[in-house]
Amino acid sequence: MKCIVLAGGRGERLWPLSRKNYPKQFIKIQENHSIFQDTIARNLPYCDEFIIVTNYEYRYIIANQMEAFQGVAYRCLFEEIPRRTTAAIILSCLSMQPSEYIFVVAADHFIDTGECAGLNYKEAILKAKGLIKDDIIVLFGKKAHEIDKRYGYFINNGEQFFEKPDRKTAHIISENNLYYQNLGMMLFQNGFLQKEIGLLHPDILRESRKAYKKREPIPEGFLYKKEVLETITPISIEHSLLEKTSKIFGQEVGFAWSDFGVLEDLEDTALTGEGVGVSYESDNSVIVNQAPHQAVVVNDLDNVLVVNTPDAVYVGRRGKSGYLKEILHDHNELLPFSEQGIVNYRQWGYYEQLSEGRNYRIRKVVLSVGKTIYEHKHEQRRENWTIVRGVAKITLDGKAEVFSASDFVEILPGIAHQISNVGLEPVVFIETATGSILHGGDIITDDVPTITETDLGLQPDSIVKLLPAFKDYLWGGTKLRDIYLKQCDYDTIAESWELSAHPAGSSVIASGRHKGL
Repeated sequence: MKCIVLAGGRGERLWPLSRKNYPKQFIKIQENHSIFQDTIARNLPYCDEFIIVTNYEYRYIIANQMEAFQGVAYRCLFEEIPRRTTAAIILSCLSMQPSEYIFVVAADHFIDTGECAGLNYKEAILKAKGLIKDDIIVLFGKKAHEIDKRYGYFINNGEQFFEKPDRKTAHIISENNLYYQNLGMMLFQNGFLQKEIGLLHPDILRESRKAYKKREPIPEGFLYKKEVLETITPISIEHSLLEKTSKIFGQEVGFAWSDFGVLEDLEDTALTGEGVGVSYESDNSVIVNQAPHQAVVVNDLDNVLVVNTPDAVYVGRRGKSGYLKEILHDHNELLPFSEQGIVNYRQWGYYEQLSEGRNYRIRKVVLSVGKTIYEHKHEQRRENWTIVRGVAKITLDGKAEVFSASDFVEILPGIAHQISNVGLEPVVFIETATGSILHGGDIITDDVPTITETDLGLQPDSIVKLLPAFKDYLWGGTKLRDIYLKQCDYDTIAESWELSAHPAGSSVIASGRHKGL
């Protein structure tokens, strides 16, 4: 089974924890891992590949957070502009075989996978897999006793679906004894979903197929550019399909679920904050202090929520953080703080801004294993690097030398420099920059050769085994499984592409350091 992970949300309602360049699904709030990583981890037992749909500007965050899952097969579908969930799901489905079972989930939901009253997470998925052979789309829902207009609902076993009901549709829902809140997860067979979309919205399916042919391969996955996405009608899967199809089965579940939509939901997480927080003579007040070098004191204030970060703080009455999106949009002076956080991701790792003033800047830089910050120079600033952890190969003006913890490197203006991680753990160094131009102004060398693993001293695997790509054309049968023991859950296997770099079916590395790529 394949898992489509929708991970493109902006998360403005969780400011100041989330920013435009670092939205809520990537915040590390559960025992030092993010909601996105939780989503991948809980579906590993059921899915053999993940298709991650997100905004193009989040590509480096995805790469960084997926490093925690060595050997997990995944690919990314990047959008230059969001085009709602119908386009995201259909474009993902077009890259897979019609007989694939597909599980669609959101990357910003909290789910308890433990035992519970009713179907737990494992039981719900296994039951749904047994149902979709009958040409239905399984939705997961929790029995509701009141209607919250932020969510969708289905009545009985999926007899009707209503997305974010208004007064009229809320009345229809409440007249039924059994109505369920939609949890934003659906399981179906790929070919059937495409067929159903084709019947209800042939124009959208046609637009998506044309856009799919114009996708651009990039190192991190496939990119859909703005002009390509604009040819697809923007509509949610709830409005395009779920409200119109008669092929829904609504499955009641018992596990705990939350979509983490407002700051008040922080109480349901393990996030406590790194800094000191003291509440004195204050009832029902919550402090989340993410600034380790600051203390927050709330004195004689009831029902207050305080969220403190190194560069911004929110103080509000509990239950009122839902207005944050409007506040950020209405106050342009907040734009620098809502757009950018202090942590910035790059293809080689990330850096954290520690301090900045007139003519100086201090950063903590983390360089991932096997990565390189390629040769460049600055004409109007001097940099000093102090290695804190790891082993790095640093080239200054063409001369290379290996440095490790506690070593110090001075980089004068106009000197070309390059750094590579040649160790087995991330390289961490503190960068102090002084000069008249602290941001930008880099002069990048054009003819620097790509650094290979051999250049970094990493021994390549002597044999790289590949997993085949299967095709389930209608004329297929079962001999590839029965006689040749091919491990594939398609009903019929027409072809097994044993070694392939074709866009319609690339092989996946089966073993070694690059397993899953």
